Amino acid sequence: MLTSGDTAPTFSLASTDNKPVSLDSITDKGPALVVFVSEECPTSRLAVERLEPLREPFDKAGASLVAVFEDETKVAARTMRRCQATYQALSEPAPFEVSESYGIQTVPTGFLIGADGRVIEAIEGWSREDYNRIAAKVAELDGNATAGQVSDENPHEKPGCSSKNTLDPSLIAAMSTDAGLDEWEDMFERGWSDGLPAVPPTRERVRRMLDGRDPSRSLGPVPPGMGELTLERLAACAVLAGCHHSYFPLVLAATEAVLDPAYNVHGSTNSTHTSGPVL
Repeated sequence: MLTSGDTAPTFSLASTDNKPVSLDSITDKGPALVVFVSEECPTSRLAVERLEPLREPFDKAGASLVAVFEDETKVAARTMRRCQATYQALSEPAPFEVSESYGIQTVPTGFLIGADGRVIEAIEGWSREDYNRIAAKVAELDGNATAGQVSDENPHEKPGCSSKNTLDPSLIAAMSTDAGLDEWEDMFERGWSDGLPAVPPTRERVRRMLDGRDPSRSLGPVPPGMGELTLERLAACAVLAGCHHSYFPLVLAATEAVLDPAYNVHGSTNSTHTSGPVL
């Protein structure tokens, strides 16, 4: 594993929005804490979640906080969402050459990398004390920044898991399936439902709901947020709600009715009294 003073190998990996991100772009304005993790590792998920409080102090100090997942981009995005982590996440594909070049044996492993591309400090596994020390060092490098603190929850220390670059390829293939993904639970975590079961709005289901209608046709802004409602968006919501495609003409007519200014949908949705629309 790389240690203090070593030159960090350069890399270019895809972010969770599939844009290439290089090490140089991460460290071009200041130091970066790069943490290698894996979705299957409980300690990695713990680290991803508990490092979130460092995001804002790092931003103010001109530093970067980045998670490098030994997983596909969609898995990385899902894990960040589940951990309520909002900092940057990258995806490293098999055969995990970046992890190999950093000499990683265990995830999570974090490296504080300076603007000159050299490793300032390295941490293996989870250690609240060590990550707080790194946060203090980042603040010290800036001079005017306030050091952040990671979550104080127990455990304060926890060993990690084997990095995927150390595992047999057949085992990695077995771990890299979507067998554990529950689409309905995933949509609940994204905030796409009101707690009731929701149907995945696939393109095929939305097209069937539209039944040849122009998906870009606008029905106008919807109070109170005033977002534009297109037929495609209405169809997606209908699919989510479990609406049968033969009912969509009624959904469309009702939507056009409540968006008529005379109906005053803003008053219905924002009244301090309950209201029950009758169709």
